[in-house]
Amino acid sequence: MIERLVDDEKQIKKLLLKYRTRVNLKVLIIKVLAIALVLYLVFTFVLGIFRMSGLSMYPRIGDSDLVLYYRLANKYNVGDVIVLNEGSNTYTLRIIGIEGQTIDIDKDGNLMADNHVVNEKIFYQTFKSANSKIKYPYKIPKGEYFVLGDFRMSSTDSRDFGSITRDQIKGKVINILRSRDL
Repeated sequence: MIERLVDDEKQIKKLLLKYRTRVNLKVLIIKVLAIALVLYLVFTFVLGIFRMSGLSMYPRIGDSDLVLYYRLANKYNVGDVIVLNEGSNTYTLRIIGIEGQTIDIDKDGNLMADNHVVNEKIFYQTFKSANSKIKYPYKIPKGEYFVLGDFRMSSTDSRDFGSITRDQIKGKVINILRSRDL
């Protein structure tokens, strides 16, 4: 009789362990799916990741660095680094001028906004693009932005394609993940 009770107790423990394992597995799967759904929603509607290609923002952002950008920014200011679409290409560039401003580039490589030399913390002079159809001084149309790369000698930017609209902006850069740190 005692042996039967011991056997029954062992059977019950086995069943309970099996049941707990199934429940724990279901809970784990639900948690993983919930986390995946949250990450999907965040990276679809709030944040974006872009892999830099080229040296347009060198030395601040290098080739192959990952750029994390915020999609929901409502306002963009001079100095903001943004991710944008121009034609079939995606760029990371800096806003240099906003609507209503007049941008000019003098023969010495100085960038000017509204007849004042722009005080920038970049190492390279700014020259007009040889193949550009942009005429300087350039007045930025309403609702548009003038963007340049920091490495002006190797950047395709507003000197080449003109100012950009708000609809072309994907988001504002909030962090840089260095490829050498990954």
